[in-house]
Amino acid sequence: GRFLKRLLDGAQPMEGHHLTARTAWASREACARASVYEGSEVELRSFLTRLRAPSPRQLLDSLGLRPEAIPELRALLEDVEASGAPNQIAGDRLIDFVLERRFLIDKVVARSRDRRRRLVQHLRAVAGPSTGPVLIVDVGWGGTIVESLQRMLDAEGEALSLHGLYLLAHIGSAGPLLRAVPVEGYLGDCGFIPFDIAAVTGNPE
Repeated sequence: GRFLKRLLDGAQPMEGHHLTARTAWASREACARASVYEGSEVELRSFLTRLRAPSPRQLLDSLGLRPEAIPELRALLEDVEASGAPNQIAGDRLIDFVLERRFLIDKVVARSRDRRRRLVQHLRAVAGPSTGPVLIVDVGWGGTIVESLQRMLDAEGEALSLHGLYLLAHIGSAGPLLRAVPVEGYLGDCGFIPFDIAAVTGNPE
């Protein structure tokens, strides 16, 4: 993102047009941590849908849970770590444990809400007084971040519209587009034959 900002800062502006590029700190992980609205099974298990499943401690950190403050959870964490189970299996056990306890779900939802508010405050500060469209410039691929940010802004009652401009977007950006989140790619977008850009668009991780 900072590299793309350097390109934008150094570009010759078109006559009558001027772009102001600012750095917004919004990673996929930051967006995931701020996107637990209900504490549903789908939301919680999404943290395991990675190229490499997070370790048990990384998973709990993403959920905003401190095992040292919850004896039952600490005991389970020690058990799954001692078992040497693959991260995916260990993560499923931890998610099952959380889903069976309403007070833990409430903790995850509250922590995510706090993260969401801070992220929206940061985005608002970066965007300034504009109501949009604010262009979110990134490498790619599927519009996940821009869609997550737009949902957060809407949830917090912010009248700010985002438009994703990617170096390259693939077929995965069709989802955000169908949900009315504008996403465009320079070298390719969801209108391209997938095989034409498959060599470029590996997993973002």
